Amino acid sequence: MTFSSLLLALAGAACLFMPAELGASFGMEGNKLLQVLIQVTGALYLGFAMANWMGKGLTIGGIYGRPLSMANFTHFLIGAIALLKSVPVGEFTWSTAVLFVYVLFALLFGFLVFFHRSGERQ
Repeated sequence: MTFSSLLLALAGAACLFMPAELGASFGMEGNKLLQVLIQVTGALYLGFAMANWMGKGLTIGGIYGRPLSMANFTHFLIGAIALLKSVPVGEFTWSTAVLFVYVLFALLFGFLVFFHRSGERQ
């Protein structure tokens, strides 16, 4: 949870404070609508980062930890699927690196949600 919250906070801060630069990296410099959407995405990332930071000490199987883990799993799985469409085959680009991070977090949160049984008695 800690690493996820730090990663999302960094991404959120970049989206909030550098929307023009990020838009230019997509080849859409000067597109004001894209810049606003990038900033809104940054707000979402920061909100998720705050939720993860606040919930990092919760028991995953508990009443509060499981929904937070499920939300993270959903975010990273859908993000990985969306990024998969943008990764060029045979090339290593920034989107490939982001895809690897998303897949890793989707797998880790998937394990926590579906296989980790903390707090249960044997």
